[in-house]
Amino acid sequence: MSQTAQKLPNLTRAELTTLLLIVSLSAFATPLVISGVSVALLYISEDFNTLASHIGWVLTSFLMASAVFLFPFGKLSDRIGKQSIFMAGLSFQLIGFVIAGLSTSFPMLLVGMALGGLGSAQVLAVGIPLLTTNFPHQERGKVIGINTAATYTALALGPFVGGVLIDTYGWHSIFWALIPIVALALCLAIRVIPKLPKIVPNTDKPFDGLGAVIYIIAASLVLVGISRIMEGSDAVIMLIIGIAIAVIFFWWELKQPEPVFPIHVFIENKLFRNSSLAALINYGASYAVAMLLSFYLLGVRGFTGTEAGTVLIAQSVVMAVLTPFTGRLSDRIDPKILATVGMIMTALALFAFSTLTSTTPLWVVIGILIFLGAGIAFFSSPNMNSIMSSVPDTQAGIASATAGTMRVFGQVVSVAAATIAFAVMLGSVVISPEIADSLLEAISTIFIALGLLCTIGIWFSYSRGKSGNS
Repeated sequence: MSQTAQKLPNLTRAELTTLLLIVSLSAFATPLVISGVSVALLYISEDFNTLASHIGWVLTSFLMASAVFLFPFGKLSDRIGKQSIFMAGLSFQLIGFVIAGLSTSFPMLLVGMALGGLGSAQVLAVGIPLLTTNFPHQERGKVIGINTAATYTALALGPFVGGVLIDTYGWHSIFWALIPIVALALCLAIRVIPKLPKIVPNTDKPFDGLGAVIYIIAASLVLVGISRIMEGSDAVIMLIIGIAIAVIFFWWELKQPEPVFPIHVFIENKLFRNSSLAALINYGASYAVAMLLSFYLLGVRGFTGTEAGTVLIAQSVVMAVLTPFTGRLSDRIDPKILATVGMIMTALALFAFSTLTSTTPLWVVIGILIFLGAGIAFFSSPNMNSIMSSVPDTQAGIASATAGTMRVFGQVVSVAAATIAFAVMLGSVVISPEIADSLLEAISTIFIALGLLCTIGIWFSYSRGKSGNS
């Protein structure tokens, strides 16, 4: 399928630099709120008197909204262009963070997080494609690395800034600190994004609207079912129905000339498929680390929010420093080698975390965090470069959406698994230092399970095949 003639051959370096700044700012907001809220979960639980089995919904509501809408927005962006979707995403993020910052109840907080997640779905679906379709092909790894570094800088700052804000102004202040960042990105986007050329396919085939609706229903039921699996038979029924509708969705997509999900590409393109599945497993295994360690540091070791955030910053600092390097390196070395090394390092770090005790020296905890950060840095940018290089520019939106969906589904499953484990092992209690021994046992068990999952991901990473840009 050919591209339209709307793409201009030469964008100025200033335009490209501004574009990179805008996309990087948008990439900065989502992990900042997630990492900051991860530190705030204990305080939110106490403030709203929320049970341990329910507190994971604060993150899940954000991540689920992202996962449900990534595919539809990704496909839509490939048909109508990415500019308007990107702008709408920033707007929804801004609205969601304002509502969360004003929240006076647990349901209101969940609504704000869900709207922020909806905006995140739009930004995630088109942010990377805006970069990879406008920058020269030989610079893809570099710009992905820089954009990923912005993400990890936010992850690095999130726990520390979140801890300081919580101790000083309360957990609501996390959301108010985000508003200027998103507002700046939106102001710059209003001036620059509409000037960018569109890349859309020459096609008169209709958009698969029914497929999008079926996917949204299936994904919502599956994610809600997984997240509430310990709450009774209703969640199990919801999960089963969601899986059944998902089967219908895949059957429907096989018949469509322009499917929402590129099922033929996923089946036939081994590089795209295995790279995407490796992302699913890596994020599923590693995402709950911040949540688990925040409970370990706060509930077992008795740290303050600021102290816990200062410890957790180590992992993300390493990721922020290394990802531009690994991104550039993936332009010269086969990304599968770099990503597989990263997956192995991640698995080893997760197993190491399972050995933590209430008296483990703090330097050991920080050392494992640094090692984990290096592993994720070696995996993330090269893996994304592999995914984006495995498809033509006219499929960049859906490729990015696939990667984003795998990432968010992995994150949701990671948080849900941790929440389920807490419910099974701790029961209906509010997490606090009074249950430190039981909490530590639960955390160790979860880390072992996550390490085993990451070990499976090593095979998918290495067996993906060779990238065309290496």
